[in-house]
Amino acid sequence: MGRALGLQMSACALAAMLGSMLTHPVLWMVFNDVHDLVGPLATPLLEMAVFLAEAPVYRLVAGCRWIDALLASLLVNAASWGAGEVIYALA
Repeated sequence: MGRALGLQMSACALAAMLGSMLTHPVLWMVFNDVHDLVGPLATPLLEMAVFLAEAPVYRLVAGCRWIDALLASLLVNAASWGAGEVIYALA
């Protein structure tokens, strides 16, 4: 996707790594408490928060427009969530 937007692949990869490094420790710290409050809605709610929190990282590091940063963050996090669902289903 970064290539299609004319962005540097290294900047996109760095944005993805930094975004995950910032958000995922917080996600795992609060997951059980949020799950206790909202049950099965915890994962979609937290994924939405992560997607929104990581978009500014894509914007700043990859140097893309806001709409592209939001789309990149959404797609990357949807792929991550989907991969997790597949892994849990196969386990």
